[in-house]
Amino acid sequence: MQRSAGPRSGRAGSVTFVQRFGGSLNLAVHVHVHSLERAVGVS
Repeated sequence: MQRSAGPRSGRAGSVTFVQRFGGSLNLAVHVHVHSLERAVGVS
């Protein structure tokens, strides 16, 4: 069986943070999530 041409191992990642206040200091709790769509090779 042949391996693909991609990286042998990889890691996916994401960053999550909670924003508690809006622009006018009103209470507006919501979550921001940024994540990678593909695995990133580790060297």
